[in-house]
Amino acid sequence: MTLRSNMSMRLDHVVVLVADLESAENEWAAHGFTVTPGGIHADGQTHNALIGFADGSYVELIAFRVPNPSHRWARYRNFWGLIDICFCASPLLHTVQQLRALGVAFTEPTEGGRMRPDGVVLRWRASFPERGDLGLPFLIEDLTPRELRVPHGNGALHANAARGIAQVRIGVLDLHAAQPAFDVLLGKPEELPNARVYHLAGCSVWLHQPSAGSPDADWLARRGAGPLAITFAAPTPLVFAAGSGFK
Repeated sequence: MTLRSNMSMRLDHVVVLVADLESAENEWAAHGFTVTPGGIHADGQTHNALIGFADGSYVELIAFRVPNPSHRWARYRNFWGLIDICFCASPLLHTVQQLRALGVAFTEPTEGGRMRPDGVVLRWRASFPERGDLGLPFLIEDLTPRELRVPHGNGALHANAARGIAQVRIGVLDLHAAQPAFDVLLGKPEELPNARVYHLAGCSVWLHQPSAGSPDADWLARRGAGPLAITFAAPTPLVFAAGSGFK
């Protein structure tokens, strides 16, 4: 069985953990992206900058502001780069209840937020997969208008003409163990050798089990399941990979 609302499930953003936010902003700008300052999150532990796209998705560059964060992403401090994926899900509580009924456990939605540099306060709810070994995304629902959270207009125009995120590749250590949960969340996939492809509005999600002994398999063995690469929709395709950056 699949989630009844999965036909409307869409990519919200991908998360890139960086050691220094200003340096990361400069790096992404050098690759032709327009970078929008994001602000400080409500817990004070992190701040971010955003790269928004015409398709409504965005890249979040996020950095810690404290030396010893008590944060769900603190475990990735030795694995800078692409670390997580987020999908829009509204109403979130109903979605979480459906997922649980279908055997895919997500946490109770909790409220988060941040203050933009211009003083605008943003609020949202988020829910996270209870199993961390399947590479599942987390889910978000806006409490303030989404257009306040996500760069648009000139903020979504880029010198490299990138229009959005065309593909997300998620790496797992056991494809057959991870697929059932993704099927519930995203629907029926196209089946390829060592991969499953979920075709969503605006992008595709590739669930992939790297070959044993490959660099990707080694990366997953050390970091855990999760995003391996994103490909941007642009005249010249541009790939950003976990652990190695732009290709």
